[in-house]
Amino acid sequence: MSREASTVGAVALIALVVVAVLAIGLGGVRSSIEVRPALPETEADAAVVELIESGGLSVLGLRLRSPTYRVRVRLFAPEACLARIDGGLLWPAAHEDCRSDVPIDGVVAGEGRLATGETIVVVEREISRACYEALTASLGASWPVPAEACAAY
Repeated sequence: MSREASTVGAVALIALVVVAVLAIGLGGVRSSIEVRPALPETEADAAVVELIESGGLSVLGLRLRSPTYRVRVRLFAPEACLARIDGGLLWPAAHEDCRSDVPIDGVVAGEGRLATGETIVVVEREISRACYEALTASLGASWPVPAEACAAY
């Protein structure tokens, strides 16, 4: 094999490795922490049920893209509200039947009825990394969270 062919082969191999590393990294990472909290006690209460970290890209220890952090919060909702909402809609819903005392806005990530008959809605919203870390340290927290890092939410 000639010297030129060896050089071309080495460059091609390096390019292939770089493409493979980027392809694996660009797929992003998704991790979630599910929380089994106690049910909210009143209509003004809510509970953190899941923390989600997704996206982000690090190659060889170099962070190229920061992950996105989200929280899912479960709250009671009036029964008439369930017929008016669906996953992916904005919360709080504009309809009077969906009025809630829980201070959260985001996207409806789920809704349903508990075995005890109460109706619930799960709302997902983006949060900061500091708030994500504070919630991770206090799994099972009620919403809104008393942590200073989550004060903006």
